[in-house]
Amino acid sequence: MPTFHIKTYGCQMNERDSEALACLLEQRGYTETSSEENADVLIFNTCSVRDQAERKAIGKVGFMKKYKQRRPGLVIGIIGCMAQNHGAELLRELPVLDFVAGTDQLHRVPDIVDDIRAGAGRTVADQLDRVIRPELDAHRQGNVCAQVAVIRGCDQFCSYCIVPHTRGREKSRPIPAIVAEVQRLVDGGTREILLLGQNITAIEVDGVFDDCQALVKQAFMDDELNRHMKLTSANSINVARFLPQAFYYFYAYAQLKRIGKEHGYV
Repeated sequence: MPTFHIKTYGCQMNERDSEALACLLEQRGYTETSSEENADVLIFNTCSVRDQAERKAIGKVGFMKKYKQRRPGLVIGIIGCMAQNHGAELLRELPVLDFVAGTDQLHRVPDIVDDIRAGAGRTVADQLDRVIRPELDAHRQGNVCAQVAVIRGCDQFCSYCIVPHTRGREKSRPIPAIVAEVQRLVDGGTREILLLGQNITAIEVDGVFDDCQALVKQAFMDDELNRHMKLTSANSINVARFLPQAFYYFYAYAQLKRIGKEHGYV
């Protein structure tokens, strides 16, 4: 049975993507290994927020040349924000690399890996889209803590931030799908669930900006679920209009505390 190893750099969303991809590969018949040296497939989930993060990942992938020389059938790929940011340029820079898959092409990685192992050439898949992929909802069972992606991408285009360019525009998941995923985790024994989003309070419901209120009402106000959940990555522009009840569940940054005090919420 072929084995794989995923090395993750960067944010919590990358951690969540790596878990989802691991589940997809296991469904395809691959087995995860903790050893880079023994893996048949090596995947590097990368970050582009800082130049140093990119250099670190490029150096690591280049170092895998020694494994490729010993085992020419080894498949090496880069996914994540650096893959989205640089695309085919990475194949030119890293001869050891077999594929590059951007942030919206995670679901294609098992097919890409199978094709390369069957003799296909080097591959680039870096198209951005606005499709929500239900196949990325899978989780490892039995974990005390889990992460659930609620909204992906960002529309803010801050001058210092690359996220809108590497993660694309905001796309919100349907609230029932989020609640169902959380319920499966709670039923499986998970005790703490972190709802993820580059800008979680920009979530939309049926195409309408919602300030995360429907999510709070349908999930946080459910006594069975709310004690398990926390939010992250709130944008202060939206938080000022956010439901007061939700502040209790935030990992509170100083600015959130300040805004809450100004509006009498905390």
